[in-house]
Amino acid sequence: MKYTLRLGVFETNSSSVHTLCICTAGDFREFTHGEEFLYDRYKDQLIPTKNVEQIDRIEYEDRYVTYEELMQLWEDFDYYEENYTTRNGEELVAFGMYGHD
Repeated sequence: MKYTLRLGVFETNSSSVHTLCICTAGDFREFTHGEEFLYDRYKDQLIPTKNVEQIDRIEYEDRYVTYEELMQLWEDFDYYEENYTTRNGEELVAFGMYGHD
């Protein structure tokens, strides 16, 4: 049996797959328009582009993707995107995918 440790990820031994990313609505808009953010596939979170530029190129190509690349990776799964407003008025977006591997 192969074991993989990934921080911030909930995994089961089932064949289903789930991801969840929560960010501000502003960050999500910038991500979907190809500005300022990339998706970190290892941590299931958005990363400012300026923080990614300092990372090894080999790791970069496997780990960080644009919104368009992420949608291609998730094309065989069900995608969800939900908008929320907190009690303090902050607008958030929860998005991710689910399905069977």
